[in-house]
Amino acid sequence: MIATAKFVQESGPGTDFASTTVDLNWTYGSQKPTEIFVFSDGPDTPDGMKVGLHWRDANNLEITYRGKRPIDFQAVKFAGVTISVRDLSAP
Repeated sequence: MIATAKFVQESGPGTDFASTTVDLNWTYGSQKPTEIFVFSDGPDTPDGMKVGLHWRDANNLEITYRGKRPIDFQAVKFAGVTISVRDLSAP
């Protein structure tokens, strides 16, 4: 599996939207990535959310971030991969 994080920002008349997402995808095949983690808004600073993806082993992915944002979606397991999340800005 491959984990990727991305930040998307869109704006226009009457629309303003930003999100940070993490996807998982297989290393083979032509399937689309599966979204496993979402913040509905993006960074307040140039540093952003500072999302980190750390494979503890082949079946355990840890997502780390800094920033006071509510989590909109968090999968705890996908395709045999256990997903944990940790806010590094918390005491």
